[in-house]
Amino acid sequence: MSNRLRFSLMAMVVSCAAAVSACAERVPEATVPAALVGAGGMTDPSPSAALLEDCNVERVDGRPASVGERSSSRRILIEGWVAGSLNVSGELVGKPSVRLVRIQGSEPVEEIEFPAQAVAGRDDVAQALGKPGLARAGFQVNADISNLAPGRYTVAPKRGAFTCANVFELQKS
Repeated sequence: MSNRLRFSLMAMVVSCAAAVSACAERVPEATVPAALVGAGGMTDPSPSAALLEDCNVERVDGRPASVGERSSSRRILIEGWVAGSLNVSGELVGKPSVRLVRIQGSEPVEEIEFPAQAVAGRDDVAQALGKPGLARAGFQVNADISNLAPGRYTVAPKRGAFTCANVFELQKS
C-alpha cells in the first residue's frame, strides 16, 4: 500500500472519530422561564427539559410530559417548543401546530393536526441554542380529542412545513 493511500485512510479514520466524538457532546439543559413560574404557566421544570435540536413536548394537561402519557379527557392541553426555520432576520418561519397520528401495530392509520397558539418567553431555548429568534418558539394547544378513536398516538410538534422528529406518545382511552 502506498504512503499516499495510507495517509488518506488515516485521515478518513481521524475524521470519522472526530465526528462521532462531536455527537457525544452533552446537550444543554433548559430552565423554566421566570415569567411562567407561578403566573398560571409552568410551576416546575419538565423532566423532559433537556434541550433537543428542534423541539420538546414539555407538559401534557399541566403535568410534566412522560412517555406513554394517558388521556381519557375530552380535551388535552399540550405545551412545549418547536423551532423549525429562521428567516434572514432571525425570526421563526410558520405557525406552530401539533400533529397526532394514531398507530395500529406499527402502521399509521389516522392523522389529525391541531393549530397551536404561539407562546413567547422561551429565552431558555434561545440562550441554550444560541438563536435569539427561538425566544418565541413556545407553543400551546388545547385540543378537543373527544372524536378521536381510542388507541396509541404519536404527538409531533410542527412549525410551518417543519415537523419535529422527536415525537411523544399518548394513549387515549
